[in-house]
Amino acid sequence: MGVPDRSSVLRLDCFPCPHCANSRVSSAYYSLGHRVIPAIRYAIRSLLKEKSFAFTVVLTLAVCIAANTATFAIVNSVLLRPLPVPDANGILLMSNRYPKAGVVDFYFSSAGDYYDRRANVTAFQEQAMFRFADQAIGINDTPEQVPGMATTPSLFRLLGIPPALGRTFNDAEGEIGDEQKVILSYGLWRRLYGASPDILGRELRLSGRPYTIVGVMPVSFSFIKPEVRFWIPLAFSAQEKTAHHSNNYYSIGTTEVECHHPAGSGAGRRHQCAQPGPFPGIPRDHHQRRVPHGS
Repeated sequence: MGVPDRSSVLRLDCFPCPHCANSRVSSAYYSLGHRVIPAIRYAIRSLLKEKSFAFTVVLTLAVCIAANTATFAIVNSVLLRPLPVPDANGILLMSNRYPKAGVVDFYFSSAGDYYDRRANVTAFQEQAMFRFADQAIGINDTPEQVPGMATTPSLFRLLGIPPALGRTFNDAEGEIGDEQKVILSYGLWRRLYGASPDILGRELRLSGRPYTIVGVMPVSFSFIKPEVRFWIPLAFSAQEKTAHHSNNYYSIGTTEVECHHPAGSGAGRRHQCAQPGPFPGIPRDHHQRRVPHGS
């Protein structure tokens, strides 16, 4: 009996018997399960023995996942994906840097930073600050956690999108004592009030606190997080306006600073430069950073 030629051997290797292949796959799964399942059981038993440690681990993971999800939403919306607002390329996301403290880069600012920039940075046409602020709303007599955003009144001026009904916040509503106003998304307006036009001035309770409805945004309006269903004003005390240790907010701005682009590049009039450096009016030792949208 002659030795099979090489082409026959190759054909057998390339097209194995289905039954043999299934047998090998089953064997691989069995081997994997035989190793992994006991390890999982051991990990669960260890965590159950140390309940406080297990709680700390789970809580830490939850906080880290939530923080990373929020940060990705901001970076994706402001830096990677075009915002559905006029002159989106002119919106800058600002944050602090601490190069001598060993702190990794992040995209947050404090209330004190925002008010310092408003007073001292002359390059900006408009600035705004915001954070996500979910609240419980009674929907069909059942409390429901609804995604929201707390923002300085300047946000809507910065974005340049007027409401579909009513008005946006005025500057006085960014001060403590007059901040319990709310603007609804188009979807929440339809869901709660059936798109009734007489909802302006009515009361809506957010987590048990009364807020006065002053406006409704257009159906197409979306900023950073499409799931947001309402907006409320950010208000700070005089002490909070000078605090720089709590970096819990996102700070953005628009500027008219001109950049030098190659002829025919089609660059707009707003600032789209990618070079790092402090803004005019901010000392270099503050280590401010500018991150242009789309860079």
